[in-house]
Amino acid sequence: MASNSFFKFLMFFCMLLILAGCSFNDATIDYLTAANARLASAQKNGAEQLAKPEIDEARSLYNEAELAFQKKDKEAVSISQKAFAKARLAEALAKQAKAEAEVEKSREALRKATEEANRASKERIAAENELNRMN
Repeated sequence: MASNSFFKFLMFFCMLLILAGCSFNDATIDYLTAANARLASAQKNGAEQLAKPEIDEARSLYNEAELAFQKKDKEAVSISQKAFAKARLAEALAKQAKAEAEVEKSREALRKATEEANRASKERIAAENELNRMN
């Protein structure tokens, strides 16, 4: 009877170990997949040119996470989370740089339009003054 209880306990313990191993693999794969997708998105948004140090670090962390996963190292999850976060930062920096460039472009266009409006206003005033002198 005691051996039957021990056998049930042993089976339960083995099932827990198997489930823990599966959840580690699933979680790690999920994080690696998310990090890889974020890296691709960051690259698509210009991080290679606009946030090079961050995208390089994210790529390095991703490679490190893959190696850790292959070695079944539990650190693979946290490393892949860091890779995801760094890729997210690279993407955000690239988007910010693009937006700031657009703002500067818009400011320059506004400055030119303001100058043109001022010239047109001076020309209108000159034409009105000329008409007033004729009256």
